Amino acid sequence: MIVSGTLAKWSGCRPLRVPGRSRDNLTDLLRLLESAARILGEAELLRATHLELTDWDGEPGDETLTVAVAADFVTPVLERIGSRLPWSIKVHGRAVIREPTGVDYVLDDVVVLEGAHIGEHEIALRTSCDAWLPHDLLGAPQPERYALNAPRLVTALARLEEALGVQLADFDPDYKYAVVRGHELTNLRYSSGNILVPDYVEDAAGGEYCTLLLDGRAVAMGPRLRAGAGDEVRSGYLTARHEARVLITFTQGHAESHEALERRLGLRFPGIAPLRWLGENESNGIPYADVLIEDLPAGRPASELAPLPEAQMARLGAACAEVLAAVHADGQVAGIRPELIYVDDTGAFAALAPRGPAFIASAPQRAPGLRSYATPYDGYEVLALGKPAGASGDVFALCATLHQLVTGQHPFGAAWPEILARVSANRPDPYPGAPRLGALLARGLDPDPARRPTASELAAALREG
Repeated sequence: MIVSGTLAKWSGCRPLRVPGRSRDNLTDLLRLLESAARILGEAELLRATHLELTDWDGEPGDETLTVAVAADFVTPVLERIGSRLPWSIKVHGRAVIREPTGVDYVLDDVVVLEGAHIGEHEIALRTSCDAWLPHDLLGAPQPERYALNAPRLVTALARLEEALGVQLADFDPDYKYAVVRGHELTNLRYSSGNILVPDYVEDAAGGEYCTLLLDGRAVAMGPRLRAGAGDEVRSGYLTARHEARVLITFTQGHAESHEALERRLGLRFPGIAPLRWLGENESNGIPYADVLIEDLPAGRPASELAPLPEAQMARLGAACAEVLAAVHADGQVAGIRPELIYVDDTGAFAALAPRGPAFIASAPQRAPGLRSYATPYDGYEVLALGKPAGASGDVFALCATLHQLVTGQHPFGAAWPEILARVSANRPDPYPGAPRLGALLARGLDPDPARRPTASELAAALREG
């Protein structure tokens, strides 16, 4: 999760060789920043892409000059500035945030390096990401994510001090959610011991849930299910009704109003879990602006039971396709993923909870990177041509999902580049079961939407067994 300001900051100073602002002192500062960026780049914390130069000597105003850089900072800057001297420099770039799922997110400006030469050289490092904290900013423990990311930051800060000859002191962050102790970060806590999160409501019963006020209503936040570059998905329940389990999706603010979003995502059909509400997250500092609350169907996602027997898959697929047929008859699209199909205790179809992908896909991202639905289930027209998904896209996604529910593997591979290439080339893995079902799923995975069966046709063919 990324805050819009500074979660933690470290800063240190080094004397100038000769007092005053000069081209030589600017060159020294650029070399210091270049050395620091090299260390941060090796740790995959800041792969420098460009510098921002501001605070020009003798020239009023807030002009910013952007200079693209790679390994060398000095030459491109001196060639651009002419006789002027900037007092302040920011080094921008990309960081790799590692996730326990094995998917690495490449995000812009989660670590920013700063330098200034006024009375001395000042070096500062800021971060806006909670990957270095034992708990995320919604209060959930994240030991695996913390172990993958925090040591890299601690080691890099120690190397920076040694290489630059400065001691980096910690400073109060803009948002008081973290405590900086030397090179390490920990979560700020209430006196009760609970993790401090925005708009937190103390839960006398304790437990792993923290309670947030969202759109004026109290929601107990449970474990994080998925996270991406621009979204967060969690389970939870309504505090007024503990039995009302919900799925909570946070994204950046949509261009559409909440009313328009609700009309688009309502999907009020039998077999689709009800939409609880759409609201705005008013929490100061948390980057996500819009919140989707969906009722969780009874049972659990079918993806948790994979691989399924072929007969069970066919029954489940037919029930899903019948729900999709009603959605498509109304001119709407649902969006299917394995984790959105819920089954009851007997393994029979319970309901779909399909709004999350559409809600996420239409929200802007703060930074480039995968959204939480990291494995694509969209068809050729979406992945290769960039077109919006239509009803036939739901059929493609359902057929890919059914293949995965039987085999345990996505039919087009395990990672994004492979999936994209194989969808474009129409090279799915062979279906290992009954040839008739294999031929049916292959039709649903055809790159041409016109050659795929409709949802009604797919349901009827699956019912035939």
